[in-house]
Amino acid sequence: MEVTAFSPTTLPSTGRYELKNEHEHKFWEGSIEGKAVALRFGRVGTSGLRASREFTSEESAREFLELRLQQKIKEGYRPANSSSVS
Repeated sequence: MEVTAFSPTTLPSTGRYELKNEHEHKFWEGSIEGKAVALRFGRVGTSGLRASREFTSEESAREFLELRLQQKIKEGYRPANSSSVS
């Protein structure tokens, strides 16, 4: 599977990603808010949990979010509007 790399100007928000299999149906999303990364994740059908992490620069925050998104894709998360999510 190819993981798309994002430049710092193209990753303001990841959008919503979901992981669904016979045991779980979870979501994950992240966004940049200045020098902070805001994350929301949990079971589909709930409001989920929120977390944030502050960085020394907006560039560092974007790099973190890009790496976290790539990790979620490797775990099997797919865009929520993707036809591959069943």
